[in-house]
Amino acid sequence: MKEFVLTRDERDEFFARKGYLVVPDALSPAQVARMREAVDRLTEDGPKPGQLTINVADILGKDDAFLDLIDCPRVFPKLWGILGWNIWVQHSHIVVTPPIAENADEPFQYGWHRDGGAINRDVQLGAPLLVKVGFYLSDVTLDGGPTLMIDDPNAEIPPTTARPANARPLVAKAGTAVLFGNRTIHSLKSPNKSRETRRAVFIQYGYRWIQPLDRSSHDHLADRVNAVRRQLLGLTTTFTNETYKGSEGRSGRFVPSGDDVPLFFFIKELLGADADEYVARSLAPSELRAC
Repeated sequence: MKEFVLTRDERDEFFARKGYLVVPDALSPAQVARMREAVDRLTEDGPKPGQLTINVADILGKDDAFLDLIDCPRVFPKLWGILGWNIWVQHSHIVVTPPIAENADEPFQYGWHRDGGAINRDVQLGAPLLVKVGFYLSDVTLDGGPTLMIDDPNAEIPPTTARPANARPLVAKAGTAVLFGNRTIHSLKSPNKSRETRRAVFIQYGYRWIQPLDRSSHDHLADRVNAVRRQLLGLTTTFTNETYKGSEGRSGRFVPSGDDVPLFFFIKELLGADADEYVARSLAPSELRAC
């Protein structure tokens, strides 16, 4: 995992040049096959009437296969470099895009947006508050319904039926992961005119003080996963006692102790003396509350 930390060039690509980062071969062929089997089981009923895609949220508690994505060794270290260690999985979902009928109505509804909903209206920041990782379980070709990205994070959101000249299709091989922040403008979908069904799993990370986007119904996993995964699943929150500034009951999401953020210690042990160089937030002991 240490060899996959965020490099300087990747940082520039994510923050300055594109707003997203492509990680080839994030998953092995065996992992892709396992994920596809889980996705197909959860989406076997097909799209709902009038819908072109299948979108299932809150998936982490529905199949153990998806748990391996939340700390994927080739991707997870890059999350530390972008957001730091006080993070959790705020949202998860599957998107399956079957081939579109040749006589489908036009114009196509691309659904341009930024992730985060009210976050982008309430807070105007250049830095991301959320980072979504898309794991592609199918080869996505130009005609295979790729997500369309607009490289300029400060651009205006296009009309839903427009396809701007600077929209870049995310063509990817199965096993590829793509990281993008909540400031990145992208399409909800694009027409899949190929013969192949497009499958992808999305895991969205945010700071632990950001509310969940879905139900996050995976409390039943608490005794079956390691400490870092418990943090990522939102199962490690403690509260202060009266010795903390004379105030009892403040959430460890905002004032974390060591019990709240086992990822803090995992990174320090993994990276040693160089850890701060590869993490977006200091790993000094003073970052954690002592009580």
